[in-house]
Amino acid sequence: MVYKRNERDAWFVAVPTRHGRVKRSTGTAHKSTAVGMERMLDVLGPKGRRDWDLLERVVDGTLTLGRLYDAYVNNDLETLRARLADADLAEHVPSWLLWLGDRVSADTRAHYEAHLRTLIPEGERFPRLKLTGPVVAKWLATRTGLVQKRRKSTKKPSRRREDRPGRPISGRDQAEVPRRRPKLRHVPRGDRRARQQPAPRRPGASAIEAAGGRDRAGRCAPHR
Repeated sequence: MVYKRNERDAWFVAVPTRHGRVKRSTGTAHKSTAVGMERMLDVLGPKGRRDWDLLERVVDGTLTLGRLYDAYVNNDLETLRARLADADLAEHVPSWLLWLGDRVSADTRAHYEAHLRTLIPEGERFPRLKLTGPVVAKWLATRTGLVQKRRKSTKKPSRRREDRPGRPISGRDQAEVPRRRPKLRHVPRGDRRARQQPAPRRPGASAIEAAGGRDRAGRCAPHR
């Protein structure tokens, strides 16, 4: 028989076990739902199917009556058993953080934990079957919303390439880049004298110039 305790909105029922009955809250203030949970306990109890594995989880608090009732109504108790038997990844998070703390700094460890808690919230169960490809892909797609670990320094300019102004597409800015002076090449004295001397004149060049640029045969002299 369902009943209420003082100053409590939820109804209470007696959960059967191997050694007697234990009072537990149904988690609902709806009396018809609480009565349905009590009938379920009669079916799963000692006079019915004797599903002690599920009833003992209700007693120790690892399974709520509401969750058991939903699986019972939908005829999905076997799936519920598979989920309960699956490993809980949330139980391994504290040991992983301890292992990580010996290898990285405290700030890096806190950064890792902040990201992980968006996938596995603290205090909630995370079965291994829930870690699927679509779940991980959706989780990774939302990671850009978190504050990044590295922030721009306000004391001195950043040395990262993405923070520097980009170069113009047409090339360097001539107003900013100073022009280089031409390199001076040392020329020996002998070469200097050779360059200063005029080029040797061909024989008969004076006669051709006097004839108006034509040789004796009347042909035009080639231009140099």
